[in-house]
Amino acid sequence: MSTTHPQLDGPPRLWLLDGLVEAVRAASDRTDPLDETVLCLAESAAIAAASVERARSEPHGSTARRAAMARSLAAARAAVVCATYALADEPRVEWNKTMTATDGAALARAVYDRVDADDVEGLLALFTEDCVYTRPGYDPWVGHAGLATFYREARSIRSGAHTLTTVLATGRDVAVHGEFHGLLRTGDEVHLRFAEFLELAADGRFARRTTYYFAPLA
Repeated sequence: MSTTHPQLDGPPRLWLLDGLVEAVRAASDRTDPLDETVLCLAESAAIAAASVERARSEPHGSTARRAAMARSLAAARAAVVCATYALADEPRVEWNKTMTATDGAALARAVYDRVDADDVEGLLALFTEDCVYTRPGYDPWVGHAGLATFYREARSIRSGAHTLTTVLATGRDVAVHGEFHGLLRTGDEVHLRFAEFLELAADGRFARRTTYYFAPLA
């Protein structure tokens, strides 16, 4: 039995998953949150499988192997967000002006509102002084100083807007899934899908924020 597709590289599970993603994408109504959820699950599975195969090809203990496994874990976490969304009784958490600042879902929406408005000072007010922000391609940004440095100096994006598809809050944890459209500092357009996890501190501000992207493997 052949272990590779005659026209595609890689083991069967990879090209089968790639084919599944294309089929789901072609059949999906991209304005339907449930269709988007199924597509998110398929894409997460494909990314995780490709990352595992990449890890197999790297030496044990190598940086490249650890990076590939970390990407697989990120895809798995994104899939959990999608699955939770699909099972939620109320899949969308709508903005409510009566929500308090300690409400996790409302606070998460405020984060993106202030990022899109380039309101760095307002953004810092939503995070604790010792907060930690982790995202692909950077060392963790720590504290208000680190967060301010990222948004004022290091961020590759010039401007844009987040569209939140899902905001799920439970206890002190908030999971977000959405899209971003904007411009890089180079002037190039950027459009990506993302998942984020935020953790509330005891005082009602965020202490941790972790970002993952849906993007092809390098």
